[in-house]
Amino acid sequence: MRMLAADIAWGMVLVLLETAAFAAFWFVESFKDWAAQGRPVPGAERRLLLVLWSGSTALAVAGFTAFRVGLLVTAVTQVLLAGILLLGAGTESCRRIGRARSRRRRRRAASR
Repeated sequence: MRMLAADIAWGMVLVLLETAAFAAFWFVESFKDWAAQGRPVPGAERRLLLVLWSGSTALAVAGFTAFRVGLLVTAVTQVLLAGILLLGAGTESCRRIGRARSRRRRRRAASR
């Protein structure tokens, strides 16, 4: 029973820490947007994708490690969070690819 309580507590602590880290990243990026006063911030998309992809990889590794140690609840929460970050990363990647394609089409149309 104590092991299950420790497992749930450890899972909650990790989720809170990861959420706080992502919120801090989001705050810093929002602050950069505010400071730019409407102008585009260079590298913002790259940083977001880097955080989403590397974060999901780190969560998957943490989930696998927790599973190997025997913390099943922690492992499940880490894998679920990794899945959520992967969905966000996939969505952002698709948006970026779509924007690049539309720019390329506009350049081709303008050169004709």
